[in-house]
Amino acid sequence: MKSLVFNRKLEEAMANMLPPEESMLIDGWLLRFNRGRSRNPNSVWPLYPGSEGVAAKVEMCERHYADRGLVCHFRLTDGDSGAAIEEELLRRGYAIDNPNHLLTMEAFPDVESSIAEVGLEEWLKTVRAIDPDQDDEVVAMKRGPLSRVSLPAWYGLVEHEGEPSSYGRAVQLDDLYQLAELWTSPALRGRGLGTHLIHGLLALGKRAGATVPLIPVADANPGARRLYERLGFRRAYGFKYLSPNSGA
Repeated sequence: MKSLVFNRKLEEAMANMLPPEESMLIDGWLLRFNRGRSRNPNSVWPLYPGSEGVAAKVEMCERHYADRGLVCHFRLTDGDSGAAIEEELLRRGYAIDNPNHLLTMEAFPDVESSIAEVGLEEWLKTVRAIDPDQDDEVVAMKRGPLSRVSLPAWYGLVEHEGEPSSYGRAVQLDDLYQLAELWTSPALRGRGLGTHLIHGLLALGKRAGATVPLIPVADANPGARRLYERLGFRRAYGFKYLSPNSGA
């Protein structure tokens, strides 16, 4: 029960750490509405057991998303509470989309690493300039949720030979401190730049008074997970998205 309560606390925190355009809580399910490709701010998060039937609630969610011209995705965490929802979604033709692991660290490491701190707009400009996967459309969609973050947030860069080579960000909610969107130029990987970036972001969180670092990592990115685990992160639980086959 303790781990279940902690996992819900983490899910609540991550929802607050990336605000959507609109949200509503209905019978324990958090509906997050947002335009763009990211599943996180545009999906249903079943946070608590409710009193209504699963099938009826799924249909209700689909109507709300359709009314807004959005695809209805669901975010489910490990455990029995999500099994009935997953069964209903698979029956309705949904498919598992982008399984993830949520990693946490028992305590901040005793390391100091200095990174460049910049504002959101400079960070987005750098992301667009150095990451070929982040085109103008993706960056514009990224700006929306990030510009709505009201919690303490940090945007970090690491340079190699005077040029930005790595980027990442972090956000804090009380004792929780999430690292996200960590990236290093593929040509420069294996040189310790990613470790430098993570240690730098962790140092900022430690100085801010956070005590529990956390980071999500996609199942499709085993290299990143190995790095995070080598640095001391351990798996807390898994989560995945389920999407209509036409919208996955």
